Amino acid sequence: MKYFLLHLLFLSALNSGAQHRNSFAFTIHVQPEITRHHKNYAIQWNEAGATTTFNAGLRAAVQYRIAGRFFAEAGLGYVPRRMNNTLYFFNQNVIPPPRQSPTQELVGYKNITYRTLELPLTVGVIFLKLKKVELYATGGYTTNYLLSARYGKGSNSKYAGVYSKRYWQGESLLAGIGTDIRIKEKLFFSTRLSYSLRNSVNADPYLFSQSYDGLRMTHQFVQGAVGVRWSLN
Repeated sequence: MKYFLLHLLFLSALNSGAQHRNSFAFTIHVQPEITRHHKNYAIQWNEAGATTTFNAGLRAAVQYRIAGRFFAEAGLGYVPRRMNNTLYFFNQNVIPPPRQSPTQELVGYKNITYRTLELPLTVGVIFLKLKKVELYATGGYTTNYLLSARYGKGSNSKYAGVYSKRYWQGESLLAGIGTDIRIKEKLFFSTRLSYSLRNSVNADPYLFSQSYDGLRMTHQFVQGAVGVRWSLN
């Protein structure tokens, strides 16, 4: 609830400050992403290292321009974030019926997909502004709400599948750069590149490792964005 309130306060602040023409814009981006994660979460002392998985999501936002050189955005995004070729143990004792089982066999899976709703807040500063091109730097804070998770590919596939989650997964702090290129008077082609400086992940109660019940599938990501910005005034 506190994350929704933060979003509403941010949007209210944008609306109360809208006093000039061409201040508001709508943005929509497709977001290709390279997610970096461990190869093995199951065994604490394993030295298998890290690997990467390609993902893609979608994000829309309302943007407010401040004094021609600064902007702020609040939006909504969705990404089905996969982590492939990564080992973790699955606790079939705690999943909901009818798949729940009291058996004690060790179940290990090698991929996972977290279907995540993102609530991003972004600020930016334009450091180069030409007739048709703008270059800018961005900083962002995103809260992540986990809708569901898909577990699969490993031993005991009868437990694999999609499970509803519906809880706050964590928070992300991002930094990046971007460029907007004017196509028409009020329409811009927009590209961005961001990196997750910090990405907190809450423990998943369905997973465990050699040392812990409830496993944090920690990861970082480099996130691109390709889309448009459309001035609303």
